[in-house]
Amino acid sequence: MAEAGSLEKLERQLAAALAEIGELKAREAIRDCIHRVCRGTDRVDADMLRSAFFPDAKVHFGKLYDGDVDGWIEVAIRHQGGQSQRQHMVGNILIRIDGDKAVAESYELDRHKTPMNGEVRDLVLAARTLDRLACRNGEWKIVERTKVMDWGRAIEASDGVYANSPLLRGGDDRSDPSYELLP
Repeated sequence: MAEAGSLEKLERQLAAALAEIGELKAREAIRDCIHRVCRGTDRVDADMLRSAFFPDAKVHFGKLYDGDVDGWIEVAIRHQGGQSQRQHMVGNILIRIDGDKAVAESYELDRHKTPMNGEVRDLVLAARTLDRLACRNGEWKIVERTKVMDWGRAIEASDGVYANSPLLRGGDDRSDPSYELLP
């Protein structure tokens, strides 16, 4: 009798551990999906952007775009292509998982070297993305994304530090050194 009770306890502990591992794997897959959007945006890579969304996804970017994901990717590529030295950094990510569905709020700090009123400015934005995600066929992707801007600054752009840096230069496309490591 004592052995049966011990076995049942071990089975419960194993089931709980497997459920926890499953949730941790889902959280990491969701974070990876969110990060792929940032990388795809920074490298102006439509395939990378598309990899984070299901084909039937909807995207809400205020006055910039509201519609299906394919249209948004076209607008995003055109928009980001008019800028340079862009970088989208994700900070806090709050994720809630419910079975094969999840929601996530991600804080971003976005920086773009942007033509504005005949000048080139550093546009710095603090934004958040509000994502609805789903797991289909074992893969987590975004099904709906809304972007919210919390604040922004346009400041004088100076190339002095960038032009004089001894570091390898990043690229705005597949020429970026990261594609050697992460194609």
